[in-house]
Amino acid sequence: MEAYRRLLRVFIFMACLLVIGATGYHYLEDRSWFDGLYMTVTSLTTVDFGEVRPLTAEGRLFTIGLIAVGVSVMGYAFTQMISFVVEGHFHGIFKGKRMERMIEGMSGHYIVCGFGRIGHAVVQEFVETSVPFVLITAEAPSEDIRMGGKEVPLIIGDATDEDVLKKAGIERAKGLVTALPDDADNVLVTMTARDMNLDIIIVARASQDASIRKLHRAGANRVISPYDLGGRRMASIVLRPSVMDFLDVIMHSGEVEIRLEEITIPEKSSLDGKTIREARIGETTGAVILAVHTLEGKTITNPGASHTLRAWEQLIVMGRSNQIQALREIAEK
Repeated sequence: MEAYRRLLRVFIFMACLLVIGATGYHYLEDRSWFDGLYMTVTSLTTVDFGEVRPLTAEGRLFTIGLIAVGVSVMGYAFTQMISFVVEGHFHGIFKGKRMERMIEGMSGHYIVCGFGRIGHAVVQEFVETSVPFVLITAEAPSEDIRMGGKEVPLIIGDATDEDVLKKAGIERAKGLVTALPDDADNVLVTMTARDMNLDIIIVARASQDASIRKLHRAGANRVISPYDLGGRRMASIVLRPSVMDFLDVIMHSGEVEIRLEEITIPEKSSLDGKTIREARIGETTGAVILAVHTLEGKTITNPGASHTLRAWEQLIVMGRSNQIQALREIAEK
């Protein structure tokens, strides 16, 4: 920001010189405003195209002073312009425009608010799974944020501001994760996002137990307490170490092919109205259905072969990437 302020000062100084020069020639030499501006520009740039009319002694003294001050201002302006280019600010402007165009073209993406330890982990997971997203952070990073060799789409601003959320494409977004350090800010982001997009999935971070209820009332679909979640995880590792190791391998290892995914059965799908036995999902794709989230909001774990699948139900499945993709293609037919 300091570089931009310096550049703004340069333009202000130049404008003031033009105004002072045009005014001086207008009153001292009885020239028109246009002629005064013309003579000021030729004097400051030291380009001799000839005077409109010969100058009086007062006019020549004024020109000497104008040139003396102008040379100093022009020298300062030149050094600031060179500094602006060398420091890469022009590149930053063009990069910002390119980033804006890229974000404007996004739809069905996710928005991450905050780039602390929680936000960093969320962004890393999105990058590893090739999920389209936009990161909003209040503090400008010293350099481009890159993960997995990819540049992270970034907006510098206050996530509680409607204009910033609109810039991130909140109306077109599928989900939002607010992981700001202040619970009050997370509540405000949740309320604002819910008001701007009624269908968006919102996951919010809560540091205090008292904030969990507030976040739910503000419109969050899920509220995560890192301390509570961490404590439960530590207990599970002690009680069921092999199970947790298996889940860690599936959820967090990029080297293992098996993954857990969520697939929504669309309307008019070939699976709509069929039982799991009739759909023959395991035989045709190799994927395993671990659970079904029904339209009534119930989660049926390890559903039997007689369970009838319906449109808009969500399948929690496990399998390799190609198996899950095969099941997704069948669901969309």
